Amino acid sequence: MQDKIISKAAEALAGKNGVLLIEFLRGKKDVNEFKIAKKLNLTINQARNIIYKLSGKDMLHFTRKKDKRKGWYIYFWTLDVLKALELAKLLVEKEIENQQHLVKSRENKRFYKCAGCSLEMTEETALNHEFICSECGTLLNINEDKTKLLEMQSKMDKLKRELRSINEELGKLREDNLKKSIKTEEKVKKDKKKQKQKLMKKKVRMEKKEKEQRKNKRAQKNTKNKIKKTKKKGKKR
Repeated sequence: MQDKIISKAAEALAGKNGVLLIEFLRGKKDVNEFKIAKKLNLTINQARNIIYKLSGKDMLHFTRKKDKRKGWYIYFWTLDVLKALELAKLLVEKEIENQQHLVKSRENKRFYKCAGCSLEMTEETALNHEFICSECGTLLNINEDKTKLLEMQSKMDKLKRELRSINEELGKLREDNLKKSIKTEEKVKKDKKKQKQKLMKKKVRMEKKEKEQRKNKRAQKNTKNKIKKTKKKGKKR
């Protein structure tokens, strides 16, 4: 479901090639833009045009590396699943809003239809044309057929179901990301604790070593003093 949702958003932004690009990047990280162009059978500029449409809405993020031989930067792209789902949610919400306006208009306005060519128009437009079809000259009749309204309502219900699915996917992904974040944080804390313990042990060893060195120096000094005293006594005799 997640793949379908993201592909729909990509198609809305960049057409069929946008979908192909997303499918190629799915499950991969840091993909070379030249590989993307080759896979999509496009020139590098055509591929970049699609990439920029998607990255402009944060569906993709990049890293870049400088080509040491040629001197220019090469970009590596990754699909940002969370951002892509958030964008898909915004697009569907906008569709629902537009559909609600259409349904409301259909429910509150009267429409007229030509029996000859099936052209339909609002009452205001029909009045401007004196209730005569602008295409074939046939008299317009009020359209009481509710089929179009039912189709609009059905489409809106479908969009609402799609929005619920997106929210579910976002909830799962955010929960997974939170768990990963907590796990990473715990690992960082654990590593810091280990490092601290390691440093403490090193400090204790260093202090012990320094203590031994001081002890040895005192012993050496005492030995030297004893030797000097012994020599002095020998001279006096």
